Amino acid sequence: MAVKKKNKPKSSNTDVYYICYKDEIVPTADQCSFIRFNLGAKRWLKNRMLEDDLFMYNEMGIHLHNTPADYKDQEECPWLKQADSLALANAQLEYEQSWTNFYEGRAKMPRFHSKHEAQSYTTNVVSSNLTYDESTGLLKLPKLKTLIKLKLHRKIKKGGVLKSATISMDRNGRFFVSLKYEYKEPKAAPSANTHTDNQGIRAIGLDMSLEHLYVDSDGDTAEFPRFYRQQEEKLAKLQHVLPGMKRGSKRYERQKRKIAKLHEKTAAQRRDFLDKLSYNLASHYDVICIEDLNMHAMAQSLHLGKSVMDVGWGMFTRMLEYKCKRFGHTLVKIDQWYASSKTCCRCGSKKDDLTLSDRLYVCPVCGNIIDRDWQAAINIKEEGLRLYHQEQAA
Repeated sequence: MAVKKKNKPKSSNTDVYYICYKDEIVPTADQCSFIRFNLGAKRWLKNRMLEDDLFMYNEMGIHLHNTPADYKDQEECPWLKQADSLALANAQLEYEQSWTNFYEGRAKMPRFHSKHEAQSYTTNVVSSNLTYDESTGLLKLPKLKTLIKLKLHRKIKKGGVLKSATISMDRNGRFFVSLKYEYKEPKAAPSANTHTDNQGIRAIGLDMSLEHLYVDSDGDTAEFPRFYRQQEEKLAKLQHVLPGMKRGSKRYERQKRKIAKLHEKTAAQRRDFLDKLSYNLASHYDVICIEDLNMHAMAQSLHLGKSVMDVGWGMFTRMLEYKCKRFGHTLVKIDQWYASSKTCCRCGSKKDDLTLSDRLYVCPVCGNIIDRDWQAAINIKEEGLRLYHQEQAA
């Protein structure tokens, strides 16, 4: 599989964007040992930095700013010098960013990591230490003398410069690599055909739906297959027998791998569906309007955790965001408190007593009868276009 990711440009003067191609790799036994060693070195470093940091903060009220070099010089861990230095440097940056996210309220406090979790490390291109030959499908990693074979399923776009590689291992022991390429080219101009807006803009509004993923302003739905619900019964059977097995035994570990494999299959199906759907929308419409929803809060407040997470709306919006930028189109996010469902799309009157159980909207002023989700999508589109034109005129 190949996953494309779009990041923000480095500056407003140049159109710089990044595409990441993620594929499975097939390492030999020695290459597996090398990758596991680097994964372990990164995990050890982050855990040790956290341990020392917490100790110093509890004792003296200050935070340490240690670097990998501070630990390489210690007598107890000379083996750290054998690890990829760029991977350790990136581990330090990730650790510092985790504290920044915590203090700014974006994440929980940094925690210790276990070797049983899915793991990854990132290395950067310095000179020719990291290369990839698409014709042979072979990847060269820093400090690894042999080349690794990739299962590449999609051609890499020409004109890019390889910047970094992220090697990861899932809970089933499979290895993947994500190659990050940098591109410089002008953004695509908005489409000039089949417009729906009076100012020549093809736009659409999307209202999130737990049943269909979304209802758009044309009244159509995405018909999301709800992959987790399809596998929920099978997953429950696998998890039911796990407590009766001896923890740490071969049968116990084999059963855990079966459960992890089913979870990964469900996640891959969801990601593939959302990836294709977001691509079609981002390439077809100039302006896409959605609500800026807090999915974590919705899952907790409405007691709909499984349904909310199965839909994957947060992943879908992230995909829309970077793909719209890739095509030179615009994603407009409406405030989550905007009364899109309670406002009549025909006369503009507001019905404050509308409840979640009311699936049809009956306007008390003009008598308009319409599905509440369809109406919300229409209002989201109109509000999004208003914000879009306001920003363009500024």
